[in-house]
Amino acid sequence: MAAGVSGNRCWIDVAPPAPGSGPVPVPVQPSVFEQSTSVATADALQYFGPHEVGLWPRYVYWYLNTGARTAFIQLELSPDAVNWYVFGSQTLAAGVIDWAFITAPPARYTRLGYRSDAAGQPTSLRLWVQAQMP
Repeated sequence: MAAGVSGNRCWIDVAPPAPGSGPVPVPVQPSVFEQSTSVATADALQYFGPHEVGLWPRYVYWYLNTGARTAFIQLELSPDAVNWYVFGSQTLAAGVIDWAFITAPPARYTRLGYRSDAAGQPTSLRLWVQAQMP
């Protein structure tokens, strides 16, 4: 490699890569987002979020029932964090971990709703949302 300055111009001669060496890979560190919380359920629906996910190409909600009773979980989507659509719901038995994996999010916002499955029967949950941007 050679370099020089001539007047107000500068130049660099770079030798081409050796034949067969191909491009040099450049490691890219993705941006990672994670949020978690521990909660107690109640009879009324409560929420983890909203989370703005419009720029995340994929993300996952994890939910772990750390208590002794069944919980009700529902994933909701929204274009504006005001009007919500129930995307899916399930019950989660005591001691069970489950997840909802989303690719190419169909909405700008999501949130995870949770409550006791039976009135007056609270339980404990550990909730996570994790995302990776390329």
